[in-house]
Amino acid sequence: MDSLQDLKKVELFIFDLDGTLIDLKQDAERTRSRLNEYTIKMCNKSIIFKPMLDKINKVSNGNKPLRRKLLKIIDEEDMRSIEASEALPYAKELVNLLKHLGKKVAIVSRNGRQVVDAALEKFSFPEFDLIVARDDANEAKPSPQPIMMVLNKLKTKNAVMIGDHPCDITSGKMAGIFTVAVGFGNIQQKHLKESDYYFENIGEFYSYITNKL
Repeated sequence: MDSLQDLKKVELFIFDLDGTLIDLKQDAERTRSRLNEYTIKMCNKSIIFKPMLDKINKVSNGNKPLRRKLLKIIDEEDMRSIEASEALPYAKELVNLLKHLGKKVAIVSRNGRQVVDAALEKFSFPEFDLIVARDDANEAKPSPQPIMMVLNKLKTKNAVMIGDHPCDITSGKMAGIFTVAVGFGNIQQKHLKESDYYFENIGEFYSYITNKL
């Protein structure tokens, strides 16, 4: 696909979850504090977990039990945030529209599978053709691996990655597909300059899709 003008030809729309379809409202500082408390207790190290997943991979350094525990802390805090979470305006309508048009829809998320499933169930999102959460792949975004899993399983490379974070865009680019960035929170266009297209939010992308498809 050379431009958004070719959207009608796209077979598969791959979405990030948090910040793209749903605002999980995770208390990041609380989560980092718990992670730090655990590493002080177990490793006698005080660590600033920012960015969280990248830092966990570095700290665990092949120690699988430690990595599992740290990821469990993140999942616990994410599940705790589900109650206050909100579906972003027009996100559900967008997914419904794409499915109505016969498009395939998928999610690639750095959140754990339990969190992804709980969030989608809370807001009664339509069924996705495939979900690849953090637990489902050996590597997380910005690695292209989870997106490649989706492309291979759904048997198409005619796809678009939609996300709110630079890691979404990097992952999509490395997988060789078109990328659409949507603004969310403090992450705005200047942080997503590598994307092929940028929209202020997922609702703006929905409006564009409605007019073009």
